[in-house]
Amino acid sequence: MDLRDYGYGDVPEIEGVPEVVGGSTGLSCPNCGCVETFTLKVKAVGVKKLRGGEGVGTYVGCPACPWASPMITIAV
Repeated sequence: MDLRDYGYGDVPEIEGVPEVVGGSTGLSCPNCGCVETFTLKVKAVGVKKLRGGEGVGTYVGCPACPWASPMITIAV
């Protein structure tokens, strides 16, 4: 079971480097305890469930460790 498919059996391919959008979320990291996490956006491709197969994924991530929240992907 892949935790990144959210039960849909459709794991997005990430294209490019995630981009920080906005300032700190005000939430600390549940994995390492870093005092700041940030909202990130990244291009997702090959998503069969999205019209056109491409979208923009938005999620919260930690700059100090690999932790990332579940990502919501919206078609572009």
